[in-house]
Amino acid sequence: MSTLLRKLRGTVGTGLTWATLWAAITASLGMLIAFVDPDSIDAGEGPLVAGAIVGLQGFVAGIGFSILLGLIEMRKTVRDLSLIRVALWGLLASSALPLLTGMPTGMMWLVGILGAGSASATVAIARRGAALEHDPPDRLNAESFRP
Repeated sequence: MSTLLRKLRGTVGTGLTWATLWAAITASLGMLIAFVDPDSIDAGEGPLVAGAIVGLQGFVAGIGFSILLGLIEMRKTVRDLSLIRVALWGLLASSALPLLTGMPTGMMWLVGILGAGSASATVAIARRGAALEHDPPDRLNAESFRP
């Protein structure tokens, strides 16, 4: 697979992963609010609608994070990345859309925290995968169970 296609697959994969995570978190919180205080949810503001909106925002933020990380940290391996810097890139990438579209400040902070957490988790999972690929666990065989 060419390098460009591999990078494009990684970027879209990050966007889809973030979208799924953000939609699930938002829909879960919306269902909890609907259960605890159903009067606070107006018509058309159901948990699934909110999940879809925030999920789309997560997709855009995930793609933005992937592009930002690729441009700024391109010379580093996954192991060399600082989780704090990665969290800041995630915060920046996810806060850009609310800033540009004039969303309320509360929404910017919510997606900023989601972005920082998603970015840190993305790199932590990538580190784990790279570590397993570099040093795979020993396979168990029948001889290892003999006394």
